Amino acid sequence: MSWKQQNCAYEETRIVHPWAKYPWRQSYVVWVITGATFLCFLAINISPGLYNILGMSCGSNFRIWQLLSTSFIEGCILNLLSALILQLMFGVPLEHEWSPRHLAVVYLLSGIGSNLLLLTFLPQGACFGSTAGAVSGLLAAAWYNLRDDEKWSLFMIAILSLRKIIMVIMIVTILLCLLSPAPILVIVPISGFALGSLYCLLQKKLKKKLQKWEGSRHKIEKKRTSNIEID
Repeated sequence: MSWKQQNCAYEETRIVHPWAKYPWRQSYVVWVITGATFLCFLAINISPGLYNILGMSCGSNFRIWQLLSTSFIEGCILNLLSALILQLMFGVPLEHEWSPRHLAVVYLLSGIGSNLLLLTFLPQGACFGSTAGAVSGLLAAAWYNLRDDEKWSLFMIAILSLRKIIMVIMIVTILLCLLSPAPILVIVPISGFALGSLYCLLQKKLKKKLQKWEGSRHKIEKKRTSNIEID
């Protein structure tokens, strides 16, 4: 293998975090999600008035698209970095180990569902924007679809199993919401994780039913073939 071929092979398997190797350039759904999050952050910081348009407004300023756009909004640079890290940290392996389509669906379903639930509790005139619900759904998908027997590094602080890391992240997220000026926001990560879990469980159940149906169909076709050969 030439040096150029070796370099290309290395680029294809470059790691996006220390504990897993995936072709990060081919993680198209994840890059769309992270790109949309970053662009929304730039938009609301360049033109603050866009926050009332893209963020979820309770009252006369509410628009149906805000349920979706809210899932990509972070106004604080620290929250943005946290969201991008988690989107890449769990999104890249999920896209390759699970499914790009299911990844996109669970992210949007968790984000829209948690925002819709929060909308019923927000006071009139309030405006909200956060990726917490959608990212929590992503964590739920990782809980059910990534291997837990491998040890992961929690931001170079500790080596833990995948599910323990997810539990730590969710606990920290919930505590931050409870300690914020609006504790009602704790609804977002909890409902986002619940919706993500529900989607994964239904998807697994449907997959088992399809496999069972295909297996029984194969047996019937095999039996018919055997009867034809006997005749």
